[in-house]
Amino acid sequence: RATKGLLHEWDVLNEPFTNHDLMDIFGREVMPPWFKTARAELPGVQLYFNDFSNHDATTDADHVAHFEQTTRYLLDHGAPVDGLGLQAHFNGRPNAPENILAVLDRYERQFHLPVRMTEFDVWTRDEELQADFTRDFLILSFSHPSVVGVQHWGFWEACHWRPPAAMYRADWTERPNAKVYKDLVLHQWRMNLSAATDAAGHYAARGFHGDYVVTVEAGGRRTEKAFSLAPGTSPAELKLTLP
Repeated sequence: RATKGLLHEWDVLNEPFTNHDLMDIFGREVMPPWFKTARAELPGVQLYFNDFSNHDATTDADHVAHFEQTTRYLLDHGAPVDGLGLQAHFNGRPNAPENILAVLDRYERQFHLPVRMTEFDVWTRDEELQADFTRDFLILSFSHPSVVGVQHWGFWEACHWRPPAAMYRADWTERPNAKVYKDLVLHQWRMNLSAATDAAGHYAARGFHGDYVVTVEAGGRRTEKAFSLAPGTSPAELKLTLP
């Protein structure tokens, strides 16, 4: 209750593959009420089921199967699960991107729920490999229709559970993986457009999902308007009138 109005998402159930003391005592039926209580106390907040090592069935089939079985149990027993979390920790032998995509396809076919990568990092001292896999992982996540976001599990070496996985060294210099992140997220996947309308005052363009501000200038007059492009919505149509 103390967090009401402050949260957008809540990890209601975390790592039950290895942390299941309450389920051992009370049975699996204790889990759905947690989601129902969270929904009653935090209406409008997205409720997630999260675990680790659930991103590749070729390297951890048991974990993936347990994640699927638990998700199905929750949904079949009325738990209001809004999304699935994949922690996505990697080391110096990262998983093949096609294997991760295959698991995302499996979850999409079965559950049709949004997926968030909740703790992404790449733990290795091979900075070239780290940067290359960061690029591959961000691209595969961005490409899959079920993935709604990627959260990094820390970014600064001096305050990171696995310091070599950070994007910034202790002196705040960038590692190559930080440069990869910035290039994709702040440049390639961010739309900064300047253009002129046609003679009738019309202009059309495609853009990434997200929030925008349009500024129109003509004859010394200027106006602007904010709008959003959200998944599953119709194309945005804006009409701006200069003062």
